[in-house]
Amino acid sequence: MQNLKRSSGKTAVIPSFIRKLDIKSRWFTCLIFILISLVIASFYYIHLRTSLISTTSVNHADEAVQLASGETITQNIKLNPASLESISIMFGTNARVNQGTVTVSLSQNDKAIQTWTTDASSLQDNTWHLFVLSTPLSVSDFQDNTFTITIREDYTGNNGIAVWASTHATDASAMQSDKQAFSNQHTLCFSASQRDLTLNRHCKIVFTALFVLLMLMIILRIDERIIMSFLLISLCIVYLHYCPTGMAPDEASHFYRAYEISCGDLLSKHMGTSGVGGNILPTALASYAYPDAVIDLSDVSEFHYGNLSLYAPICYLPQAIGIKIARCFTNHVYMIFLAGRIGNTIAAVLLCLFALYMMPFGRKILFTIMLFPMTLQEMISLSPDSLAISLSFAVTAWVFHLSYRNGPIRKKEIILLTILFFVLSLCKIVYVSLIFLVFLIPAEKAGGKRKSLIMKFGIFIGSGILNLIWLSISTKYLVEFMPGVNTSEQVSYVLHNIRNYYAVVVNTTLTYGEQYISNLIGSQLGALDIQICTLVWVVLLILFLYETLTCHDVPQKIHRYDRITLILIFLLCVALIYTSLYVQWTAFGSNFISGIQGRYFIPVLPLLGIWITFSLSNKEMQEGNTKVYSSYGTWFYIILLTTNGIALNGVISHYL
Repeated sequence: MQNLKRSSGKTAVIPSFIRKLDIKSRWFTCLIFILISLVIASFYYIHLRTSLISTTSVNHADEAVQLASGETITQNIKLNPASLESISIMFGTNARVNQGTVTVSLSQNDKAIQTWTTDASSLQDNTWHLFVLSTPLSVSDFQDNTFTITIREDYTGNNGIAVWASTHATDASAMQSDKQAFSNQHTLCFSASQRDLTLNRHCKIVFTALFVLLMLMIILRIDERIIMSFLLISLCIVYLHYCPTGMAPDEASHFYRAYEISCGDLLSKHMGTSGVGGNILPTALASYAYPDAVIDLSDVSEFHYGNLSLYAPICYLPQAIGIKIARCFTNHVYMIFLAGRIGNTIAAVLLCLFALYMMPFGRKILFTIMLFPMTLQEMISLSPDSLAISLSFAVTAWVFHLSYRNGPIRKKEIILLTILFFVLSLCKIVYVSLIFLVFLIPAEKAGGKRKSLIMKFGIFIGSGILNLIWLSISTKYLVEFMPGVNTSEQVSYVLHNIRNYYAVVVNTTLTYGEQYISNLIGSQLGALDIQICTLVWVVLLILFLYETLTCHDVPQKIHRYDRITLILIFLLCVALIYTSLYVQWTAFGSNFISGIQGRYFIPVLPLLGIWITFSLSNKEMQEGNTKVYSSYGTWFYIILLTTNGIALNGVISHYL
């Protein structure tokens, strides 16, 4: 809907060619929109059918138990109240092709549920064989959750198969046989795949409710900023609910640092002989994932969180406020952890909403980045990246708002701009280059050349001084704990061998560039250990590129140096990210830079998108001849909702 004209700058209006359509044509257009939206949403429902499946733990295979022809063995198993999809059994064939048949059946109280007959020659040696139920079994429909697996082989000659068993399992009953006497310690090696029906139903209800509300808002032509706000807040709440504690990278350590600050210790202590950053905190903090764990102030331990002590206290202010409030009402670590998350999420959402309402153009570009699964994961975590990302969005939007709106900048707006830049300068040193955005504001907006220079250099110098002050403090916590790292030598190498260092940067980008892009969007969530469906990040990348390349709500007149300034700021920030990780995380002399993660580039990605939009702007795009939206004809929001739903399915499935 970004190409729609707006009445009073707020509510989207149907384009003239749509207004000329009769009522029947409008209803037909609306119907087409609904049908295509349902097709898009169906990807989520189908993915839900194949996800949220857990597999019971597998016993260690200790011994292969040979089966005699006609012999029957049984194993009792207990299943959780869920939907049983399949069972797997590990067979041994003595590295030969066996003749005969193997019959496996599942029953309860001598009542057969399903029987499978398999040709013994199809079994692989020491390999799991899958037996899928024709109809998923709802365990909750049975009074007893104990079932029986029966295995029988029929063959002639001396070529029988074996089943693998464990002699160390203590959580399952022993195998029983009608011919052989098994030890009571023999337990069949099997696994069962089950679907949590309650969780499946809950996810379906939540997605359907959001989908219906979103479609209604689009059909009723609600202001797109309200639609964006609704979707952003809803997805943050859903991510907050489904993402378990400690899921994000280093989230446990971020919790300790935020807790430390909530106690009034703005600076970490030096722990141990190495002087690594940390503090003496309640031992129970390490049990943040357990709802019953409570804080005992008399039971304390040393907590080390190394490089996190390098972060300025203000980076943890939202988390610390949430933790401080929670500590006034509870001593349960789990609740305190969640309170820190909620505080961080509220701050991030407010800054993102501010950015969405202030951004004068390219709003969909910014919103697409906000709804990357990786962005949402960071925003609902305890990571200070949440503040860095959302604050960078707010600063970018506020600068463009002041730069391209009509009228001069007021004093209170300059104060807000200064505060935003000062806080941003303390978030991460690699994002200090965003301060140069202040130079996008035309001199006449600030009351003339002289006042403009005073304002810009005042903000620039003030931010730089704050950054240097904290840098002088934080370097005391800089401990080289990565093998082969020598910070001083590597800084000297970069300064004196620019050409060779550039080759290292190029090699790293060519080798890992695709990984950075996919991870930036969310191909791997958690601590990069949760693999998300490839289609999610590919679709979101295409959506981002599409909105960037076809955006045409750009200003009629782009300021002279904006294009070059934007790309230089972007490249400078990328260079700082590469270099900081080279001198702190990479072994000296390496041909590749270690430690780079795609999420580090999220704060500056909007600059790249706007630069592309500015560079491609032309008369045809200004007039809107290349792309036409109607409130019935855009599936932008439906795609964002569906892809995030599929991403969350992957997260939930990982922890089942």
